Amino acid sequence: MSPESIYLEYRRIGTKYRIAVVVVSEQEPDQEYARAWSDCSRNLKIESIEKLPDLIDKIIKQVELEVASANEAMQTVNNVLSSLTGKGA
Repeated sequence: MSPESIYLEYRRIGTKYRIAVVVVSEQEPDQEYARAWSDCSRNLKIESIEKLPDLIDKIIKQVELEVASANEAMQTVNNVLSSLTGKGA
């Protein structure tokens, strides 16, 4: 049996984004297997549960970055619209 790395990730599984257990073989790092966390065995869930808070923190940080980026884009659009309509920002 080859050594493997197992980690949690938020990714698309089928048509939905889900929390997934990802298994990567160290001998074949280009090959990975991902399965929805909710579909994993009880033992694998118990083994991986301690990593869930870290994953949730990463998801929260990414969402905050995306919200900040959207707010910046919205402000830019508002500035452009204001300048086009002559209503100074």
